[in-house]
Amino acid sequence: MLEIRTENLVLRPPAEQDLAPTSAMLADLSVSRMLARVPHPYRLKDAQAWFAMVERGDREALIFAISTGGPAIGMIGFKQERGENSVGFWLGREYWGRGLMSEAARAAIAGFFNRFDCDALHAGAFEDNPASLRVQQKLGFEIVGSGPLFCLATGEERLEIKTRLSRETFAARFA
Repeated sequence: MLEIRTENLVLRPPAEQDLAPTSAMLADLSVSRMLARVPHPYRLKDAQAWFAMVERGDREALIFAISTGGPAIGMIGFKQERGENSVGFWLGREYWGRGLMSEAARAAIAGFFNRFDCDALHAGAFEDNPASLRVQQKLGFEIVGSGPLFCLATGEERLEIKTRLSRETFAARFA
């Protein structure tokens, strides 16, 4: 898998050094409640199981650890599901509000569009996650709908705002 460097970040394959910090960051309910498939509490064994699955290639996905040079501070990943390519991402709470996710997502999406023949990417965010929606909108994602999505961390269905980014929109914005 490739590595992408930006001004402040390194996007690289997840590594064993990321297990403990990932576990600690996702154990924070303020982070895990913004993600559909992350349980709460999140434990080291959950991170180990996820990492083993990624290493075995059980997930049809392209996943990057987001790093400032050491262990991961978050993740960004791409997958294909039901014929749609999608992107999802998260950062540990102490890294919020610094523009790091916008920087990481822009670089990762550019790499994805350069590497794969794909017309559009889909994403989403729970309605009470305006920061994620802002990142998506900065990159050119447009809101295309909404609907209920089960959140494992909270054990409830919540409203997800669904977004879409075309290759053309992204290219025009960052040409």
